[in-house]
Amino acid sequence: MDYAVRMNIPVVLAPFGTRQRLPVLSHVMQAAAAHNVVTVASVAGEVYGRLEWPALYALEGPEFGTFAVAGLTTDGGLLAQVPKAAQGVLAVPGENIVGLGIHSSYGIGSGNAAAAAIVAAFVSMALAHRETTYAELLNKLQKTPPPWTGTPSTGTPGIGADVIKINAMTFLQ
Repeated sequence: MDYAVRMNIPVVLAPFGTRQRLPVLSHVMQAAAAHNVVTVASVAGEVYGRLEWPALYALEGPEFGTFAVAGLTTDGGLLAQVPKAAQGVLAVPGENIVGLGIHSSYGIGSGNAAAAAIVAAFVSMALAHRETTYAELLNKLQKTPPPWTGTPSTGTPGIGADVIKINAMTFLQ
């Protein structure tokens, strides 16, 4: 995070999770957010299937500048449990994501980390396109379809998880 601040890097991808709240991580994330660094965090490791830090900072408030990202399955379910009315939690496709693989080839990945990379790309494009704030980005990202209700086991995301339409031109307008 310190490197991002020093090098003026606007977006940090955090595709990991920890079950413990780390005071030092809390401190550096707040400091980075004060310098307009946005963190895009995977909501959870697929092992535990629930929100973990640093994604939980999205629920603690905008002073952390964090987006928590949940991956959607191909049938519309969530890859992790998302709490009701979760401010700052976004849901995007999380299965069969094409990305760079080993030896400059393409690979297909799945999971919350793959979904977080999609949001990090959108946030990077938005920040490169025009200056904006964390609150404006969150508002723009959550103005897509209204929150759904349900649970991952029923194949529908929980309240507060909004779906980003994968259309860069619409997003940047």
